[in-house]
Amino acid sequence: MLINFHVTNFRSFNESQELSMVSGKVRRKPTHIQKDPHLKLLKFAAIFGANSSGKSNLILSLRFAQILILNGFPLGIEHEYCRIAPENETKPSTFEFEIKIGKDYYAYGFDIIISQRIITGEWLYQLNPGQPEKLIFEREPQKGSSKLGPGYATIPALNTVATLFLKNTTTKLFLHEINENKGDLYKEHPEITALRDVYHWFGEQLCINYP
Repeated sequence: MLINFHVTNFRSFNESQELSMVSGKVRRKPTHIQKDPHLKLLKFAAIFGANSSGKSNLILSLRFAQILILNGFPLGIEHEYCRIAPENETKPSTFEFEIKIGKDYYAYGFDIIISQRIITGEWLYQLNPGQPEKLIFEREPQKGSSKLGPGYATIPALNTVATLFLKNTTTKLFLHEINENKGDLYKEHPEITALRDVYHWFGEQLCINYP
């Protein structure tokens, strides 16, 4: 399930914008709430606003992120940054999702400079309620910086891919790379299936329908 989505510097969104499915105080229609031991999440939400207020751009930002994760950079996106401010052309755009898969919670996101089609940051954390967040991986390829979390860095096959990819690759997301023809990796190491589960959530659970 989607918990929160954040987007910055995309189309009409200059500053960070958030779509939250976390419920407030509910006095009516309790059946509209999905409850678990840690969160109350809305089963659905409606977005209201005047024409040209950004409703469609929110949906397009979700779709843009989904395409990039599953397929890589789409064609013709070089002007999709927020053009309200000229300096945004060279500033990173940020997309971050907080999601729930089964009983587990994750935060996955990335920074990209859309006009240059390059990735400047990517991260995945497991969010255990009541505990410190757990790093799965993070990277800043332009700085040559990357890190795998505990339990992931000790797996040689994963480390090999990470060493070749995480630090330097600016044209493809690691979440995509580590799920491309890597079925045997997850069979041999079920302890790292969070990487697969998060990727499959974007392909199988995030369904975007247009009017």
